[in-house]
Amino acid sequence: MPNSRLPQRFRRPALRSILPTLALLLLAPFALRAATGGDAASLPLPNPGFESGLDGWIVNEGAAPMSAATHEAARTGKLGLRVTDNSDTTGSSVATPRFPVEPGRAYRITIHARLISGDGVGVYLRFFDAKGKHLNPWPKASDSVAIQSRTWRAVTVTAAPPAGAVSLDAWIHTYAGSKVTVDFDDLSIESFVPRIEPPWPSVYKINPADPADAARLTAADVVGPDGLVYPNWKHVGIPGSIPDPARLPVVVGPETFAGLVGRDVAPLLNDAVRRAAAQGGGVVAVPAGTFLLESPVIIRDSGVVIRGAGRDRTRFVYQEHIPFGALRLYCWNPNGKTGPESFWEIQTNPKNLTLLRITAGDVVLAEHIRKDHWGNRFSARLRGSAILGKLGPGRHRIEAEAGYSTGERFRDTFEIEVAATPQPGDTWADQHGAFIIAGAGLQGSRLPLVATARRGDNRLRLASGHGLKPGDRIMIEAPATDRWNRLTGNVTPWGTYRINHYEITAVQDEPAAAGRAAVSALSIDAPLRLEFPVEDGSYAQCIGTVERSGFEGFTVEQKVFTTELVGPRIKHTLWYPMEDLWADGITFAYGWHCRVRDVRIVNSGRNPLYLTRSRQCEVRDIEVDGAIFKGGGGTGYVGFERSFDCLMDGVLTRGMRHAPDVQWGAAGNVVRNSRFIGSDGQWHAGWTNENLYENNVIEQTAADRANGAYGHAFFASGPASTSHGPQGPRNVVYNNDVSAPLDGVHMVGGNEAWLILHNRFRLGQGYAVYGREKSFDHTIRGNVFIMEKPAPVAIFFGSADCTGIDVVDNRFYGPVKTVAGFAGGLGRLSSVSGNSLHPYPASADGNSGSLPARPQPAVPSIFEWQRARR
Repeated sequence: MPNSRLPQRFRRPALRSILPTLALLLLAPFALRAATGGDAASLPLPNPGFESGLDGWIVNEGAAPMSAATHEAARTGKLGLRVTDNSDTTGSSVATPRFPVEPGRAYRITIHARLISGDGVGVYLRFFDAKGKHLNPWPKASDSVAIQSRTWRAVTVTAAPPAGAVSLDAWIHTYAGSKVTVDFDDLSIESFVPRIEPPWPSVYKINPADPADAARLTAADVVGPDGLVYPNWKHVGIPGSIPDPARLPVVVGPETFAGLVGRDVAPLLNDAVRRAAAQGGGVVAVPAGTFLLESPVIIRDSGVVIRGAGRDRTRFVYQEHIPFGALRLYCWNPNGKTGPESFWEIQTNPKNLTLLRITAGDVVLAEHIRKDHWGNRFSARLRGSAILGKLGPGRHRIEAEAGYSTGERFRDTFEIEVAATPQPGDTWADQHGAFIIAGAGLQGSRLPLVATARRGDNRLRLASGHGLKPGDRIMIEAPATDRWNRLTGNVTPWGTYRINHYEITAVQDEPAAAGRAAVSALSIDAPLRLEFPVEDGSYAQCIGTVERSGFEGFTVEQKVFTTELVGPRIKHTLWYPMEDLWADGITFAYGWHCRVRDVRIVNSGRNPLYLTRSRQCEVRDIEVDGAIFKGGGGTGYVGFERSFDCLMDGVLTRGMRHAPDVQWGAAGNVVRNSRFIGSDGQWHAGWTNENLYENNVIEQTAADRANGAYGHAFFASGPASTSHGPQGPRNVVYNNDVSAPLDGVHMVGGNEAWLILHNRFRLGQGYAVYGREKSFDHTIRGNVFIMEKPAPVAIFFGSADCTGIDVVDNRFYGPVKTVAGFAGGLGRLSSVSGNSLHPYPASADGNSGSLPARPQPAVPSIFEWQRARR
C-alpha cells in the first residue's frame, strides 16, 4: 500500500527565525565533543519545545503560513507546534538549523506528535553535502516516519550519514496535496557512536558443524545439503496432496444447471453446496458454459468441492452490483442471526463514497470516514460482539447512512438480530468475493499460556479447565505489546505479528506442585516456528474451520462496470472513482487442507486469489489476469495473509501490484514454480516468517509502478512503517529468476537470518540487496546480480545493528565499485569472500551477446529435497 503522494521537493529554506541560532551553530562541533563523553550527545537545539514560538526554526511556507506555535498544541510547557495544511497543492515546511556531521557517528530524531485531522505528514532526518544537496530524499531513502497516531506519541528516526554528508537537520513536512492538522512538541536530536551488535539475541542462524551451536537445533530446523539450517517445510500443503478427482463422489450433478447458461446461478450454487454438505460432502459439478453470479458463492462446510468442466470450458461472470443511492443489509450467517464472532454488513455503491455510518437511536455502531487505506470500500461491518456490547442480544432496528463527495446522502433502516452465543451458520470472511471458503472462526474465550512456549516446542501449557480436546483446532498468538514494540522498533498501531494455527493431538493434566498450580499440557501437531512469551500475554483460542473443500476447473471473471477511468485519482484511495465492487475472485478464511486447482481468474475487483487465516492449503495450476482497482488499502495481491504451511505451485499472474505476497504473520508458506508478470514479490506487513519463494520468475518494468508495484524485485516492510510493521525471521529466496527497475531485495527492517541463495537478478538502478535497520544474520550466497546502474555499494546496510551477514560466492555484472558495506562505514560484515566483479553484459541492454546464466545449485529445489526426507 505505497504512499504515492511524494513529499514536496526540498527547497532552499528561508532565513526566517534563524539569526538567534547562528552562534550556537558555530559552536556546535565543540559542544558536541564536550557533551559526547565517547558515546551519546544531544545536539544544542535552541528552541526544541517551541516555548519561544518559532524562534530558531526555519519556516519555508511563503505567503500562506501553515505552521504556528499555539497553546492548543502544547504537550508540555505552554506552546507546541500546530501545522494546519488546507492546501491542495503545497505542503508545510518547518526545519531545524543544520548541524555539522561528525565522522563515525549516527543520529536520532525523537519528537512527540499527534494527528488532529486528516493525514499526510512526516518527520525527516535529512543529510546534505558541502553544496547543500539533499542526499537522502524519499523514496531513495526511508529516513523518515509518518505521523498517524491520534494521541500524543513519541516517534523516532535513526540513520547513519550517507557518503559525502557534512550537515543534517530535522524537517517537519506535510505532503503536497494533503490536508491535515497535526501537533508537534519536544524535539531532540541525538548523536551517538553506534554499537556493532544485533538488535536482539541471535536465534535462527546456527552452524550445525559446531557442536555447541548445533545444540540449539530444534524440530523447527532442517540442516540442508549445503550445511545451512533451513525452516522445516516437510508438512507444507494438503497432507497426502490433493485427492484424486475420481475418488470424490459427485453429489450434485451438472444436470442441475441445465438450461441456465447466461443466467444467475449463485443462489442455485449456494443451495447445491448446502445439499452436498448435508450428504457428508462431495462434488458439485458444473457443466461447460457461461453462467452469471450476482452474489457470492460461499462454502461453509467441509468436504465440498465446486468443480467445473475445465477452466477453458466453464466460465462464471461475477457481476454483483449495487445501484447508486441504494443501501442494503447483508448477513454473513445465512440463517439471518449472528453470534458474537460473525457479522452483519451495510453495503452501498463505492464510487466517490466518503462516509458510512450505522446507528441505533443515539448509539453509533460504526462510522467510516474516507481516509488513507480506504481502498474501494463499499461496506461497513457490525461484528456480533460489538452489537452485544452496545445494544445487547435480540432484534434491533438500525439506520444506515452513506455519504458521497458530491454532497449526496442516502439513508435506510433495517432490522438485525444477534445472540450472545455462537449460532449455526456463523461465518468469518475477511474479504468479499465471488467464491469464498469461510469457516466459523474464533470460538470461546482466549486461554492465556501459563508458561512461555519456545521455538521448536510442540507443547503449550494452559491453566486447567480450558475445555480443549484432541482434534480441536487452535490459533496461538502473542500480541504486539509495548515490550515487543520497543524491542523490534514497531510503530504500527494495528496488525497481527506472532501467530499460527495448530491441531491439538493430546491433552495431559499436570497436577499442582510446590509453588505451582495445576496446569494442562497441550500437544500440537507441529513444532512452533516462533517463541510465544508469557510476558506478552500469549494465548490460545479454539477456531472453527472448513476442511478439504475447494474450487476446481473453471474461469471466474468480474464484470467491469467502470469502463473509463476519469481522474484525478482520489488522494485517500490512490486510484480513480469507480463503482465496481472491491471483491476478490477466490478467497479463503479459516480453511484447512482446502485447494484451488485449474482455475483462471480475470479482472478481480480487489485481490484475485487471497487466502487468510488458513493452514495447509494448496493453490495449483492457476492463471490470474488483472485487477480492476489498483490503489491503496490492500488490493491487487496474490498470496497469503495470517496463513500457514500453504503451498502455491504453478501460478501465472499478470498486472498485479504485489505477487507473490505474504503478510500479517503468514508463516511457513511455499510459493514455487510460478511466473509473476508486472508485480513485485513482497513480505508486505507484520512479521512474516519462514516463508519460501523458490524457482519463480518475476518480471517487472518501470512502467509497472503505475499499477502500484514498488519497483524492487522483492520488498519487505520494516519497523519504521506506520502501516505495515517489521518482518520476521528466516524467510528464504531460493533459485528464482527476477528482473526489476530498482533493488533486488529491499528490506526495511526486522529481518533475522534470511537466506538469499542461488538467484539471478536483472536490475536497473539501485542495490543488489538493501537492509535499512535491524536486519541481521543473513546469508547471501551464490547469486548472480546483473546491474545496469548499481549504487556504489552493491549490498548495502544502513545501520550498525545489521550484523552477522555473510556475502559469499556471488557474481556481479555491471559497474559495481564495492561489493558490500554500511552507511557511514558504521558496521561490520561477518564474511565477504568468493565474490567476483564482471563487466555489464552487452545482451542485458539489448545488444548482442548472452546473459549470464542462472545459478545451478546442486539441489534445485530445497522444498523437494526436504519432502523426500519426511
